[in-house]
Amino acid sequence: MGVLAKEETLREILTQVKILNKQSFDPKSWRGISEIVRSGMARDYLSVGDQIETTVEGETYLLDVVHHFDGSDDAHPLVKLADGSLVPGVCLQWHNALDFTTAFDSKEAFYAATDGLAAGKYSFSIEVASKWGSGAFSTPGTKTYSFELTDAVPAGGQLVFGGDPYASQMTAVGVQVYKSFADTTPAQTCQISEGAGGTDLGTMKTSVNGNFNQYPRATYGSNRWPTSGLREWANSSAPAGGWDKKSTPWDRPHPLAATKGGLLSLLPADMVAVLGAVSVKTQSHPGDSDGGATVETFDKVFIPSARQHYFSNYLGATSDGYEAEGVPWDYWSGLAKASGRTGAWAGWNTYPELITYSRGGTARSVFERAASRGGSSGYGVGCVSASGGVDNRSANAGLCVAPACVLI
Repeated sequence: MGVLAKEETLREILTQVKILNKQSFDPKSWRGISEIVRSGMARDYLSVGDQIETTVEGETYLLDVVHHFDGSDDAHPLVKLADGSLVPGVCLQWHNALDFTTAFDSKEAFYAATDGLAAGKYSFSIEVASKWGSGAFSTPGTKTYSFELTDAVPAGGQLVFGGDPYASQMTAVGVQVYKSFADTTPAQTCQISEGAGGTDLGTMKTSVNGNFNQYPRATYGSNRWPTSGLREWANSSAPAGGWDKKSTPWDRPHPLAATKGGLLSLLPADMVAVLGAVSVKTQSHPGDSDGGATVETFDKVFIPSARQHYFSNYLGATSDGYEAEGVPWDYWSGLAKASGRTGAWAGWNTYPELITYSRGGTARSVFERAASRGGSSGYGVGCVSASGGVDNRSANAGLCVAPACVLI
């Protein structure tokens, strides 16, 4: 009995301490919410599904509390920071899609002229392992093409397909030559002919090969989150024209670069001050130079993976890669349970309850972070369509985003 009485006394003391602590916090300010999170008492103030108001470019948005990272169990681990420390965090996700469309990543260059190219005739081959589209990649096998540069290309220049080789033959596409990443107007345009001639540049495939990009990414952009234009924009506080940087030899300017500042510059400064740059893991495409490794970044703003969104492993990640991309967030697993489901939403199906709407009530398609990992799918990014379909889209498609962040 004495032990029981002692336990009851301790519980009462803890309860009184919590009451006193609550009186000292200001849950109506970002700093106050951060203090609550750091105290380890976030669950006492914020329940999954609660909403917090913020602004983007002065427009009001609501953020949903989607998960607690408090170390209470394996499903709610502490978040990891870049210095290796583990701290409590509360994950928030925009309830509505941001009011503008964006690309995950731009259409990329097919060849990086790292050391420059002299004027003259060049050839290259394309190796197609399996049919992709109705144009240049529709017939398996290897074909050789040639083109002629009328002017030299400086070191760091890029060769870009002038059209859409997924739907057109290579001879109808042409080559656009850019002197640098920053240039948005081609310095010259060259016709492509079938057959060899001049200096052989090598072979283009569905995997990176020397100075050649994957041909799907040279058609529809890259699905690699760490080097994506979307990640760069979401984690920058630079103004328009100042945040877009060359992340790979084939990277091209992002569509938002000239018109919008980085997302962190569009948010309230006191909110940005309490966002953690937390560990975000994403499995890359097998055709990347790392062979499809799971890559860690540290991001203040990101978009959910398939696993965090409580979707099945529908994009072909390895089991380890899928699990590494995060724990299922309670908001989405709770919605699944409330919808009568006993497990994760299966991909390639449609669920109206998953539709994301704009603030004005229009259904929007939104990107997720997970990459399609099929042989010629280096461009495919997971998404939830405007009808609630769990599927994927090209990286350079104009979709919306409902990003997430972690308060620490």
